[in-house]
Amino acid sequence: MCRYPRVRRIVTTPALIGLVIVLVGAVSAACATAPATPPPGSAAPLPPLGDRAWPMHPIASQYRGANGLGAGDVDLDGDIDYLTNYEFDQRYILSLNPGTGSAQSQPWPQLQVWPPNGGAPGQGGGVNPENSQLIDVDGDGNLDIVGAQGESLLEFWEGNSPGVRVIFNPGPTQVTNPDAWIDAGRVPSTVTFGHFHQIVSADINNDGLTDIVAGGRRSSTTGDYAGIQWLEAPTDPNQRRDLSAYQLHAIDPSAFSGHGITFSDVDQDGDADIVSPNADFDTPESDRSISWYENPGATSVQLRSPWTRRLIFSSPTFHTKPQVGVGDLDADGLTDYVTMTEHEVLWFRKTSLAPVSFTTLRIPKDPAADFLTRPVRVTDVNGDGRLDLVGMMTHSASNLPDDRAAVFWMEFVGPTPTVANWVTHVIRWGSGHTAWLSEFGEKWDQVDIRDVDSDGDLDIVANCEEWWQQRPIEVNPYYAPNVDPETVAVVWFENTVNEATPTSQQVGDHIVMEAERMSRANDGRWVERGRYPGSIGTYLQNFNAVSTIFDTDLPQGDRETAMIGAATTPGVAYDFTADGGSYTMWVRRWLPGEWGYGMGGPRSDSAWGSVDGGASFVIDDQGGPSDTWVWQRVSTPLTFTHGAHSLALRERERGYAVDRIVLSADPGFVPSGPGPAATPG
Repeated sequence: MCRYPRVRRIVTTPALIGLVIVLVGAVSAACATAPATPPPGSAAPLPPLGDRAWPMHPIASQYRGANGLGAGDVDLDGDIDYLTNYEFDQRYILSLNPGTGSAQSQPWPQLQVWPPNGGAPGQGGGVNPENSQLIDVDGDGNLDIVGAQGESLLEFWEGNSPGVRVIFNPGPTQVTNPDAWIDAGRVPSTVTFGHFHQIVSADINNDGLTDIVAGGRRSSTTGDYAGIQWLEAPTDPNQRRDLSAYQLHAIDPSAFSGHGITFSDVDQDGDADIVSPNADFDTPESDRSISWYENPGATSVQLRSPWTRRLIFSSPTFHTKPQVGVGDLDADGLTDYVTMTEHEVLWFRKTSLAPVSFTTLRIPKDPAADFLTRPVRVTDVNGDGRLDLVGMMTHSASNLPDDRAAVFWMEFVGPTPTVANWVTHVIRWGSGHTAWLSEFGEKWDQVDIRDVDSDGDLDIVANCEEWWQQRPIEVNPYYAPNVDPETVAVVWFENTVNEATPTSQQVGDHIVMEAERMSRANDGRWVERGRYPGSIGTYLQNFNAVSTIFDTDLPQGDRETAMIGAATTPGVAYDFTADGGSYTMWVRRWLPGEWGYGMGGPRSDSAWGSVDGGASFVIDDQGGPSDTWVWQRVSTPLTFTHGAHSLALRERERGYAVDRIVLSADPGFVPSGPGPAATPG
């Protein structure tokens, strides 16, 4: 992660804006989280490989820098909730699962358990939260919050020393009261280390207590290494809330990067070893690698000394902060490991336990997946009993090309472990160029795979760290009460692999489609959202927010209007069947009063449409009131034959939101309120 946001977030006056621009430029030049120039991409993406869209339902969408994802049942209601730490807006937020049903597809209730106040040291100012997890630290049966904090460029509030922070759960009767959560501060033994990046937990010494493992990178100000450390929980129950009683032990005190730490019994001897990549922006290319650390065993005197590190694979091609997937891919009884580079999937196939040895299989990526990939998981996506791979990408210089699969899965069709037996499926296409500052863009960070909606298949929950409604200079300090950008922070992707494609049927005179219930998503610029009041369920919004002045996606002559050409993006599609004849199209739309830089209102009031691949026509472009839902008639009349058709919705002006679409055979029909009920399909 580039470190200049620690400066941006305390800018409060216009007089400092020029200084911030200079600092941003200087830090941007030095930052190496991604290549300076994105690879070329075509205007229209590759075919969607025959798959239907996985809806990307919003969970949380308010603050900037969603930089972690912790899963657990916080309120003990039987459903999994999610914890997110917001790096730039300095908050720990719980998203409380509303339970199975339609409410899960809308933004979940939010609980802010650690808000900043911009005040005195130790009172909510805090230091750059990089990651957090839900862990029962004190052993009372309730999940507490443990956060990994990183350094800051400036010494303010708690200074530029990081540390591991603990916030205690007040218990079931007070869990939804944000003021009842107890900030215990930082574990004293962790304060003098480098830049912590990750928290995981396990019972390291087999004493029945949960220990905390923290990893990170070298401090840019002190040169100290966070490395990989473990905090031994005190055996005395009365000391479990005394953070000074936690003893710190080094697993690898000099690792450049402790970001992708994964527990796995590598040698399959019954204890938890660690697999960890070593690759960050400052890691020398010669040291970029994947290694495993052998747990010495609970009774070994070496348990509290640095563990033996064993190299699995070394390559200068590892991008910043790769992750590792774990699973027995070839079903031979030996656990394998997987990671991804820009162009390859690396399958570390275990071939022996005595000693532990691996064969590295290099799987070339499908062209749709050929880009910077960070999260990797091994799971059975389609329920066929064989393990597949899930991969998620990160931007390069604010661009995740729309001909690349931002989220994808690779189906293992077997039966033998060869590089050819994989088929790539797109879950979500890239969003293109999303931000004015090159350090920000669509960046998937952490992932949790589980059956969110209890329908029998595995869904994907993930946080997107850096994609929000960005202005050129964000002058609001992070502790201001009006900090409320629209963000793609935490979402869940609904698995639709074994489901039929939605197709709306005509009922009476009308075909009525919910905008978020698309048949296919052929690009990633439209995002399901749920923050505008009065929508029917959720809605679809063209979420990109690049400046009209600095928008490199647009030809020079178009930058003043930010109007996208009719054939520039493939958009999303809605399948329907019509009785046939002449139809009028209506859209229930929202014009944001402000969107990105220089947009909003009449600069965000239109989209492109087309039917069955025919000529494009303008949807809306009629101005009108902002920040309210309005039915707008499309001026182009439409004629359909009896039978099946497809309507495309494509980007024209950014920020435009659509709640519902009506195709009416009644020339006198004028919808009002929510309009007629959605027709089945």
